[in-house]
Amino acid sequence: MTPLVWDTLKEAWKSILQEEGRARKRRLTDQMNELLRRMRIVRGAETLTACTRDYLDCLVASYARLLKKKTRKPVKAAGQSFEPPELVVNEVCGNGGVQIAEAKRPDGSVTTDPNELEAIFRNYFRAQFQATDSGDAVPSAQRMHELCKHLQRPAEEEFTTLCGEAVMDELVVAIRNMPPNSAPGVDGFSAGFYATFLDILGEALLSLLNLTLVQHERPDSFGAGRIALLLKDGAPPNDPSSWRPITLLNVDYKILVSILNNRIRIYLPDIISPIQSCAVPG
Repeated sequence: MTPLVWDTLKEAWKSILQEEGRARKRRLTDQMNELLRRMRIVRGAETLTACTRDYLDCLVASYARLLKKKTRKPVKAAGQSFEPPELVVNEVCGNGGVQIAEAKRPDGSVTTDPNELEAIFRNYFRAQFQATDSGDAVPSAQRMHELCKHLQRPAEEEFTTLCGEAVMDELVVAIRNMPPNSAPGVDGFSAGFYATFLDILGEALLSLLNLTLVQHERPDSFGAGRIALLLKDGAPPNDPSSWRPITLLNVDYKILVSILNNRIRIYLPDIISPIQSCAVPG
């Protein structure tokens, strides 16, 4: 299993699932139309007996159930490439489904123009995440190296355990510990998808992960993500600084990270100080 083959397979699976989704919608529409036809016939009667009244109630309940299934918000699929899709800011929903209808300019004035609105948010977050090493006497990579050289280095056999090939048990544990319906990345596949089809996809996925662990070859889709904005509590939605960006990564990449996380957890007591209280279990 090569990275290119894996990404090609995911595109094929996505097409199959999208077609099945369209077919499912057609089936639900046909069933709902039939229920409406029967309801019109029953309601057209001059009088309703207790039996026909119960039948009508049953039809109404069935229609409501199908309507709920049909209008359930689907996971939006990304485009054919693994490039992150263009951000449509006024469609971004944060906590409680807040929509961005206006944006505050740097001078404090407000605009509702969609194009300017997108530009304000895009420029704000681009400035937040651009490299800051230019003109810095000590680059951040060098500062990180200076910091890490004082940390305790694992033994050689521990490196082998941390970076060696994964086994099927590790893959199963990583997938089962993930929320099955949590938001997927740009490829649209949730953890529930991998859990459902683990018997079919398990060996191929394990082969891919081991290629990444041992030979450091990874699919392009591992580096793709969808940025979503979450509104901070009580903050005005028209101010770009009121929104907290999070990146939704693809689940196959998160499976690899989970395997590495479970491995390094064993050695944390020897690395992390016992007085450390932030970002540690408990």
